[in-house]
Amino acid sequence: MYEGLEPDFEDMNDCLERDFDEMYDDFDAMNDAMNKGGEDVMVDLTDVFSIGMMFDTRDDLLKWARNVGRENGVVVVIFRSENATARPRTKTKLILGCERSGKYRPWKNPKPTRSTWSRECECPFRLIGTPSNVGDGWYLHVICGVHNHELAKKLTGHAFIGRLSQEEKVVLGDMTKNMIKPRNILMTIKDHNVTSLTTIKQVYNARQAYHSSLRGNRTKMQHLLTLMERDKYVYRYRKVEGSNELRDIFWTHPDAISLSERVDNFTWAPQMLKEQITGGEVEVIVTDRDLALMNAIECVFPKAVNLLCLFHVCKNVKAKCKMTVFPKKKQVQIMEAWEALVYSYDETQYYMNLANFEGICSSSSIFNDYVHDQWLIPHKERFVEAWTNRVMHFGNTTTQRVESAHWSLKQILQDSIGDICSVWETINSMIALQHSEIISLFEKSIIQKVYQHSNRLYANLSGVVSKNAIDHITAEFDRRKYVGIDKSECRCTIRRTHGLP
Repeated sequence: MYEGLEPDFEDMNDCLERDFDEMYDDFDAMNDAMNKGGEDVMVDLTDVFSIGMMFDTRDDLLKWARNVGRENGVVVVIFRSENATARPRTKTKLILGCERSGKYRPWKNPKPTRSTWSRECECPFRLIGTPSNVGDGWYLHVICGVHNHELAKKLTGHAFIGRLSQEEKVVLGDMTKNMIKPRNILMTIKDHNVTSLTTIKQVYNARQAYHSSLRGNRTKMQHLLTLMERDKYVYRYRKVEGSNELRDIFWTHPDAISLSERVDNFTWAPQMLKEQITGGEVEVIVTDRDLALMNAIECVFPKAVNLLCLFHVCKNVKAKCKMTVFPKKKQVQIMEAWEALVYSYDETQYYMNLANFEGICSSSSIFNDYVHDQWLIPHKERFVEAWTNRVMHFGNTTTQRVESAHWSLKQILQDSIGDICSVWETINSMIALQHSEIISLFEKSIIQKVYQHSNRLYANLSGVVSKNAIDHITAEFDRRKYVGIDKSECRCTIRRTHGLP
């Protein structure tokens, strides 16, 4: 950068005025753009970006603007870039803006099937870079330094600033080729660049782009056959008669290493957990029907409600039904009656559904006895909604979240030959990534607006309450259309299970 050279401000001002007129017809139009964001916020960063020096190159200018923006909670992006040769009577220039500039364009479908999110709020912030008339340098000028939204406190979760550099893309491609897991790839990227804000989702997207570049114009199946030929796999396949449609395919693969599990003491682990909990009593714990573990929970957490995993209960019942009930049509009838039974909303409905279930199972005594003796009589209060919806479980009635985390840990460990230090480092890295993802999700709930929830009812919740909580409130609010204000009909389940109105 050069500080001694004086720019031609007269020529620069002419250029800036033309660009200013292109983006805003008059000052009133700029005010309108500031007010369309739906937030009564105006943050002026004009002084931060006002600089009277010349940059060596266009890239130096862009790098400086992005670094300053990052320090102030702003993601600076290229709004428009033009070269003097692009079209007649144009000058080379670089216009920068906020990532939240632009206008939300709703789906053409008037009734979208999913929630639509957008960070765009028509932020009027604009910078312009122009080449110097007295050298090869570039000057930066502020057109509008105002943001119509709060500045980000954390930039984790902002897609643009978490993009991979070209060097990181090369590393990702090499590690993907060597079958390195996405989480391990992200750990490596963060080890090499401690300031990286890349998220696991961006790693998955980059891996997908890498695979697509390798596949080229081939279909996935054609590429699979090419890879098997290259690596000399033994494979066989069958096509649908009279066409090229693949029907079946078989190939050999290496044996996977499985990890073994053994638990010697159920009581010690819950005791250690209890010592780490300082924020009140544990009210609900969800487990499988392991009697030793359930007894340990009752001993260590006597005030907690021990729910059973509804998914595994239904899985066991369905397996027993397939073994003892015939024909298949009867199995379907029984499982439908079972589903109605476990989702009974109160005790009265439960006993009505129980009578119906017993009537359908009257000719299948073995299955009927199994369900009553193993599940309903000793444990119905632990998995039937008529009882489980009396406690605040926040929708956690299965152990799938824990099992998913356990599976992820197994995948990231890969084998059982590491020493205790390497295992600890792996677990520590995994926890750090999970924490980063949680922060990312919280930040998205703050900066992104759900346009289905843009009415006045949710005005004070946007940016404060998570999207998941607002979705629950919306569903409960919509129930009034057919429930009305009768409290007995409403049952206020969500207040008890989630603590929401």
